[in-house]
Amino acid sequence: MTAKALAAIAAAIVIAALPLSPAAAAPTGHGARKHDPTIFESFQVRGSNGYTVVVTLRNRSALTVSATLVDRPSIIAADYKLRVRRAPGSDRIKASLGKLGRIEMRFVPETAYEEEPLFPACKGEMEAVEEGRWVGRFEFRGERGYTQTRVTRAPGWVGITPAPTCHHRPAGHGPHKRGPRARENLTGQALAALAKAAEPAKPAAEVHLLGLRVKPRNSEVKFEATRLSGPDKKGNEFAFDTFIASASRHRGRISEESLVLDLLVQGPYFKVPDLTHPASEVLIEPPSPFLGSASFRRESSSKPGWDGDLRLNLPGFGVVPLAGAGTHATLCADSGCQVNK
Repeated sequence: MTAKALAAIAAAIVIAALPLSPAAAAPTGHGARKHDPTIFESFQVRGSNGYTVVVTLRNRSALTVSATLVDRPSIIAADYKLRVRRAPGSDRIKASLGKLGRIEMRFVPETAYEEEPLFPACKGEMEAVEEGRWVGRFEFRGERGYTQTRVTRAPGWVGITPAPTCHHRPAGHGPHKRGPRARENLTGQALAALAKAAEPAKPAAEVHLLGLRVKPRNSEVKFEATRLSGPDKKGNEFAFDTFIASASRHRGRISEESLVLDLLVQGPYFKVPDLTHPASEVLIEPPSPFLGSASFRRESSSKPGWDGDLRLNLPGFGVVPLAGAGTHATLCADSGCQVNK
């Protein structure tokens, strides 16, 4: 398997797992935006324990509250999504989050300008942006105390992307100048690091992928581990490990998602005792914030073993086991690893 093919697989895994920023979550293309403009309203505040809390309202109805902690090499995040109703012409974001808190904020514009959207549908497309401050009251309390915040004002913005008037995006369209919000996109930073690390010094060099997928006994939780390895320019072996744990559930009208990602870390955290038979046995011992370890042994084709005390404190969900009784694991190698299989 070539470096480019493996990089594409790894990138797809990361894209599927990462919670996107509000701008990155916008659909692309003419058909995605139909005939209506897309309106984003957002503000950002500091939460306790190093978290950043971002509130975004899309098209005056789809509300997302995201709490994110970047503690390299880890990205820890939780998203809460719900539908809200707002009176026509209102400049407020108002919603009850139940036990999680409450939002009642009004936008006060200060500056206005135009910039290219993160995903332009047409050449020369521009979106109108107003920057200013949100005033009122915002309270947020993450479950089990992972973060909390309470403010009466916060910096923020409102962006309006008009409905596109073109029918297709011209082929070979070059890169766009990005506004300040686009440059802060964590997903773009993660994929840039992935592309740089996954490309070997010799274009013809072979790299290898091991992928482990786990179904814990808690059906809300998922865990994946990958090992990307190959020779460097001096012929020495390199290896990068990625660990992704996520969980999702519904809290009445609120949809909750939680994620922990350790991206392209150099271990040994994903250990392979027998490199001649890499898919027969592995030992997983991820770095913090993961706790403990677990081992996979292919005792028979029908009964692989997955044992250990591997666990993780997921924001909002508490400590969840990722191994032991009731869990099931599958291990794949190279072309046998299919994204979204």
